[in-house]
Parts: sequence; C-alpha cells; structure tokens
Amino acid sequence: MTTENKVIDFSCEANEDLSDYQYHIVVLDASTKKVRLPDAATDVPFGILQNAPESGQAASVRPIGCGGTSKVVANAALAVGALAGLEYVGAADAGKAQALAETQHPVGVIVESAGAENDLAGILLVPLRTLNWLEGNVAVAADELAIPVTHRHVSKTTGDDAEALTLANGTPGQRLTITLVADGNGDGTLTPATCTGFATIVFADAGDSACLEYVDNTVGWVLCGLSGVSAPPAITV
Repeated sequence: MTTENKVIDFSCEANEDLSDYQYHIVVLDASTKKVRLPDAATDVPFGILQNAPESGQAASVRPIGCGGTSKVVANAALAVGALAGLEYVGAADAGKAQALAETQHPVGVIVESAGAENDLAGILLVPLRTLNWLEGNVAVAADELAIPVTHRHVSKTTGDDAEALTLANGTPGQRLTITLVADGNGDGTLTPATCTGFATIVFADAGDSACLEYVDNTVGWVLCGLSGVSAPPAITV
C-alpha cells in the first residue's frame, strides 16, 4: 500500500472533468488559473490531483516542490529512485507518471515502486530546482532548435544554415548555461518564450556561451553573463 505524507494541498477549480483522474499529474492553466490535464509531455507540472472533481468543482492538488509524498498513477513499471515526468498520449490519456525524459520538467522521485501501468506508485515531490541540478549536460545537435530546460548545461552544435532556437519557460531560481561547442557556419539565434533585459542571443562562434537564470513566469529568463573566445555573443533588446 502506497503511503503518503501531506505537507500542503491547494484547492483549485477544475477546468475540465477530472472525475476519472485521481492521483494524476495536473497543470495550472495560464489563462483560466484553473487546473487541468496536461496538453503535452513538456508542460510544466503543477501537482498531483488528490480527489476526483468534475468541471467547476474544487480540485485538491498536492503541489510539486512541497516536499511531501503522494500516490501517483504510473504509465509503466517505475523503480524506486527513478526521476518521474508527466505522460501525455492524448487528451483522454494524460497525467500519469513516467520515467523522466530529457525535454521534460521533473515531477519528483519515485519512493515506492509501481509494477505496471495504472499501478499506484509513491512519489516524493522534491523542489524542481533541486531535481534540475541532478542532471548535468545535454548535447543538442545541428538543426535541433529547442533548447531543453532539464539540464544545468547545454552543449549546442549549429549547422550550415541559420537556426531559430527556442527556450521554454523554466522554474524559478533555475540556472542554465548554453555553450556553442561546434560551429557549423550558421548562426543560432535564441529567442526565449519569456525574458527580461534582452530579446535574443546570437551564438555565432564556437565558445560563445550565455548563462541565464529563470526568475518567474512574468520576468522569465534574465542574463547572468556572456562570454566568447574573441567576443561574447551578440544580443538584441
């Protein structure tokens, strides 16, 4: 029997019928400020649904980062110690816990295993910032445009044409360094989803590096430093 350790639960209105999704991972809808199932595996998780509300009813959510534990529905066998992310298969099959992928925001650490899909696992809702530090570097190849936010450092390679790089919102306090490790002669221009103090960063030469910190969903990413071999990468404001 999966045990739980409640620290805090939030009460939020359900944005849709969640009566079949107790112990699934939900997200906070930015426009309605209500909770719903994720629309993609890369959505930012908000917490674990503790009850089974219909649309418009109160949803009890144990938030990510609270430090407590919760039951969570698994999408497959999950071992103790595994980092978990949220699953998205389709509109009606979303919000189960799965093994964390490189492009995902972490939900927590599995502390009680699940043997198969739809089993209940136990998950420790560790702060996202701590989980991001558990991963070091990820390589992003030429013509891969999305810069992941799941690692502390990104080693980017560019191709021979211009690349329009994207950067999703992170988690408050998250630090991220992006370094152009191999220059394929095409510039990589990074445009974050939310940022303050700059609009774009242009990675043009091998050794170009930018250190960013994510403040919150209003301020977004801010620059902590720029460096390069001959000159730092150019920015626009």
